[in-house]
Amino acid sequence: SFEPTRSFVPRAEVLETEKDFVISLDVPGVKESDLAVTVNSGIITITGERKFESSIEEKTKRTTEKIYGRFERSFSLPELVNTEAIDAHYESG
Repeated sequence: SFEPTRSFVPRAEVLETEKDFVISLDVPGVKESDLAVTVNSGIITITGERKFESSIEEKTKRTTEKIYGRFERSFSLPELVNTEAIDAHYESG
């Protein structure tokens, strides 16, 4: 029987512009409602979960390499970052 992986680490990209720091995570299949962004003591943490939805039919058995489960990524913020101005955006696709 198939047992999905219970956690994964999404890849991140951190960009610094003249005015901003931009952190992007690739989390395909994760709904906006399953994501959270928190800031505490100069550390921004992004958590989420890709839920496993089983639709296996008894007559067809297949293998999947998709990873499901919870994740958490944390990044230390430079001291000059105004944590009150942090903004999060979700893009589907």
